[in-house]
Amino acid sequence: MTLSTSLPEVEGFTRRIKGQTNPWFDPSGPVLVVRAPARLDVMGGIADYTGSLVLEMPLQRAVVMGIQARSDQQVVLRSLAWERPGQEAECRWPLAWLYDGQDGHAECGRFASRFDGDGADWAKYLAGVFYVLLEAGAVSHFGGGATVVFDSTATPRAGIGSSAALEVATYQALAKLFGISLEPLEAARVCQRAENHVVGAPCGIMDQVTSLIGQSDALLQIQCQPHDVLGPLPLPEGVTAVGINSGVKHHVGGQRYTQVRVAAAMGHRIILECMRREGVSGDPTRGYLANIQPEDYVERFRDHLPTKVRGEVFLRRYGDTADPVTRVDPDTVYKVRSRTEHHIYENRRVHQFAERLTRARRTASKEPLIEAGQLMYASHWSYGQRCGLGCIETDLLSNLVRQRGPEQGFYGAKISGGGAGGTVVVLMDDTDQNHASLRELTNQYHERTGREPECFAGSSSGAVAFDVQCIE
Repeated sequence: MTLSTSLPEVEGFTRRIKGQTNPWFDPSGPVLVVRAPARLDVMGGIADYTGSLVLEMPLQRAVVMGIQARSDQQVVLRSLAWERPGQEAECRWPLAWLYDGQDGHAECGRFASRFDGDGADWAKYLAGVFYVLLEAGAVSHFGGGATVVFDSTATPRAGIGSSAALEVATYQALAKLFGISLEPLEAARVCQRAENHVVGAPCGIMDQVTSLIGQSDALLQIQCQPHDVLGPLPLPEGVTAVGINSGVKHHVGGQRYTQVRVAAAMGHRIILECMRREGVSGDPTRGYLANIQPEDYVERFRDHLPTKVRGEVFLRRYGDTADPVTRVDPDTVYKVRSRTEHHIYENRRVHQFAERLTRARRTASKEPLIEAGQLMYASHWSYGQRCGLGCIETDLLSNLVRQRGPEQGFYGAKISGGGAGGTVVVLMDDTDQNHASLRELTNQYHERTGREPECFAGSSSGAVAFDVQCIE
């Protein structure tokens, strides 16, 4: 892969590490450089973990990372993206932390706890990939260690998958340095496990898959059962998806997000019990709530789901859920019915959205785009009203887009990713006039909220397509 003017962040990173007076890397040895993009969750969002179809577009915003071998049994991690008050720029740790002293790898929780409270929260994402690769047997050892330096244009906690991009970049860097060869989906599972079990965030796998193999200017279609890649869905000619960061920090490990996931798993468990009482054998849903059709849900199951239930009551009656990542808290009151409904209806909406985009691309008609936009608004409403994952600021952005409307080339908008802040995705005509209108919209938003919005425009291909550069 040669440097390209279309990837200025790679050129800038290379110049920076070469021009460093006190070098982060040993100037006598080569440095391997990788790149992994963030993403826009255009449709599907949190329904990934219940088996929905999701549609994601890799962004131009990305993590760029350099790696070099060491010989002192140390791992040195340095961030060029979080050099600000309250965040340490460097984290150094011995390879011995990965082992328990008995020729086995360290217990996951113990390893993760070593990175708590050191002022470098970002380091756990990188260290988690080291740990999971060793745990999975993908690598037998990490030689004498490694120096890893990264920069990022992917704004953290903006709901654009910045953590997944960081994990994917770390995997790519380690794979190139230590000769690790995994299929992309297996690599994505490694990155997801790092976030689930080392970081402790209950995310699905869609972000990691998109960061690895997404194609520029197309939506990657992933049927999350568990991660069947259905290929790219090109946007219609002259249409683009753009993100607007609300400035409200999103956190996928936050309580609201986790409670929605737990409540959906509880709803699935209750529905399976209803099926058992009807005499149905096995699991017709094949383990995924998204496989329940909305019509069946309304006719057979809705009235059996409690609007609210305390965790201890659920556990006493049904036992735990089948979700391997979360647990029911006995003391928490969960809103089961509404959270379950979101996941069942969202899967239907995503399939309809994909069909509308396909029809718009085939016919060059605006009508399917208008219908696609309505599905985005419905998804946005459901995030807020059914899941409690909305916020005033993202509602305002969605409404400002809606006020412009299809007649001005603005078709739809919805909150992205895990919700509760973060980014709003806009489907719109890709014209200079519309991009100028988008700037006016963000100025309106700033005047009404005092927050500094940020636009995420442009797309790029995933980490696999970039591959690796070697800087001598």
